Amino acid sequence: MEGYVRLLAPKLAKLMSRMQDDMQGTARIVLKYSDELLDDEAPSTDLATRLHDAAVNARALLGLLERPGELAPEAEASDQNPARST
Repeated sequence: MEGYVRLLAPKLAKLMSRMQDDMQGTARIVLKYSDELLDDEAPSTDLATRLHDAAVNARALLGLLERPGELAPEAEASDQNPARST
């Protein structure tokens, strides 16, 4: 489960800037909890609790990625592609 959190959290962080304010707030909370969950100094609890917490967090990440709400358009990459300017 922690592997899923490690995989999904960066994807949500990248998408978050395009989300509406209310969804960004939710994403911030989920990402904060992801960081706490994956922190090496996280409080050790029993494995069942840790598994449950990671599963809940992975599901929250996946839910926000699958249904991020209305997104702002992506930034144009016209300045990054020199072939277009010729």
